[in-house]
Amino acid sequence: MVFFNKISRLPPDPIFQLTPLFQADTHPGKINLGIGTYRTIEGTAYLLESVKEAEQAIFEQEKEKSYLPIIGDPSFLEAVISLVFGERNPRIAAVQSIGGTGALRLAADLLKPMILYLPHPTWENHARIFQQAGLEVRCISYPYRQEDLEKIPEGSALLFHASCQNPTGIDPTLPEWEALAALCQRRRLLPFFDVAYQGFGGTLDDDVASVRLFAKTGLEMIVAYSFAKNMGLYGERVGMLAIVSDHPQEVLSHLSEQARGTYSTPPLHGARIVTRILTHPETLCHWHEEIKTMHDRTYEMKNTLVAELEVKGAPYDYDQIRMQKGLFCYLDLEEEKVLALRQEKGLYLGPGGRINVTGLHPHNLEAVVDTLS
Repeated sequence: MVFFNKISRLPPDPIFQLTPLFQADTHPGKINLGIGTYRTIEGTAYLLESVKEAEQAIFEQEKEKSYLPIIGDPSFLEAVISLVFGERNPRIAAVQSIGGTGALRLAADLLKPMILYLPHPTWENHARIFQQAGLEVRCISYPYRQEDLEKIPEGSALLFHASCQNPTGIDPTLPEWEALAALCQRRRLLPFFDVAYQGFGGTLDDDVASVRLFAKTGLEMIVAYSFAKNMGLYGERVGMLAIVSDHPQEVLSHLSEQARGTYSTPPLHGARIVTRILTHPETLCHWHEEIKTMHDRTYEMKNTLVAELEVKGAPYDYDQIRMQKGLFCYLDLEEEKVLALRQEKGLYLGPGGRINVTGLHPHNLEAVVDTLS
């Protein structure tokens, strides 16, 4: 008996397919700037020293690897809530999640059948996550325009990137965030924050100022958080979903039920790393230093790339590029151009010509500039 004969093959993920394509590419000067991980000069994902310190302490002290509670490690949740919101808030219901993606999916399951508005462009996986959960997804052009926002039906959810908007790198200013909060209050919209790059835009506090501003208004809101980038815990899958509501215990009961029926309990090791770093002053200080180093190198490479392209007279909007925050430099290229650069020049970029600037180093910068000019 054949059960799966009617299943057709789906196209590969546009980001994760870049690595095998790059590895198979025989172009002698190939360069991969597409994957969204902070890279060292050697081209590997950076393993933070503060993470290694935390792991060593965990290794020396741990006595078991038992299941966590369904909602996750309470110490982890308390520490991350403090990191994001700056203070305790009795209106918060929070669960540990399987990375930021897992947090987004848990929230999506809770929101059905609400309509969710996504900025366009946005992270290429957003629509897939929410649509697979059964949400109706609509797009609104980004950066947001007031006339477009006013057309969103009351009772809808609106997704925001708390900082370092992926892929554009363009964030609202503080006055613009205040206007967005007022709009959500007036039109009864549910703010939904994706926090994936805290520390890569400005300071740790700067990059969650939008979240804290909205929380102080009394709005109900959703916050999905990832430690992939700012602690380099990509493969550990460490995240948190926090929902600010006047009914936190009721919300928490539903999140617990969803988690139990999806993955039962979250992973242990990554949560222990995060908790150790955030609750031990010496390790926390070391992490702050490493975040600053990653931030500064990111902007140094971005500024160098932009300066070299400008000298070459390449036709890009440099004023806009200089406003971009975070790991990426977004050139807003047509997909045909991105594909041509890959096939003809061996230069691998993300969708829209999104460049991971930490993939640049003194040995490949000139070649990248020449290819993009």
